[in-house]
Amino acid sequence: MEIRRGRALEEFAEIKCSSCGSPMERLYRTVVQLEEAKKLVEQGDVANLRLALILLDNAVDVMMHRVIEGKMMYSECTPECSKTFQPIPLIRNEKK
Repeated sequence: MEIRRGRALEEFAEIKCSSCGSPMERLYRTVVQLEEAKKLVEQGDVANLRLALILLDNAVDVMMHRVIEGKMMYSECTPECSKTFQPIPLIRNEKK
């Protein structure tokens, strides 16, 4: 299913409500990114598949960031509380 980018959607996407844009503008950018990834996948060669993977990875990363940011914004954890969280150590396969 291809989403048609009509004039009304593009005009609505231009409405700014914060430094990162309106929710509609962010959704529009994500949809465009996913459509471009689909086009690259349809071409089928390795170079375009790699580019599609990068676009998809970025889209998922941005969506996860938005969800986590929203949850943290309304959580009971204060900035002082968040400092108590310890970073997760990376597991390294080092041969000695």
